[in-house]
Order: sequence, then C-alpha cells, then structure tokens
Amino acid sequence: NATMAEANEVAARISQGLDRSSGDTKSSFEELNDEIRDDPVGSYPKPMLLNQLRYLSSMLNRADQRPGQDAIMRHEQLKTRLAEVKAELERLERLITEP
Repeated sequence: NATMAEANEVAARISQGLDRSSGDTKSSFEELNDEIRDDPVGSYPKPMLLNQLRYLSSMLNRADQRPGQDAIMRHEQLKTRLAEVKAELERLERLITEP
C-alpha cells in the first residue's frame, strides 16, 4: 500500500532528524515521533499513526469484499494526517540543513 510505504519513509526520516538535531528542533522531532509511533511503555499503548495505518492496511488487504465506506473514510483521514506530519517534517529538515 502506497500510504503505508510513505508512512514508513516518514518514520525513518523522523528518526534521522532525531539523530541530527538538538534543542528546540529536537523537541519538535520528538513530538512528530510521538505522533507517528506508539509509546512502548504501558500495557495498552494508544495506537499512533503508523500502527493505525498498519491495522487498516491489513484489514483492507485481508477482506474478501470491497472495503466499507467507514474504512475508506478512515484511510483518507490518516492520509491527511500523514501529509500534515510530512509537511512539518520537511520544515524541520530544512532547519537542520540550512547553514
């Protein structure tokens, strides 16, 4: 699924940004990371963007019938949020690469 591939790329770029940034910019990268990845602490962590996309993708790929309107709408919502995260990521990446 193209959305899942894009989400994985965004997650990898966020990890790289965390490694290359400091101060306020690092804090902003951490916020993006928290939005896209589940918190590994706790018995029942809230599923974040990557996990929600994985679940939806697996549900849609296993279905033996056309996905329902709710699944399609949720996919669009997640794609929109991913685009917002990606835009913020690109802004932060410019901050750490500008002289």
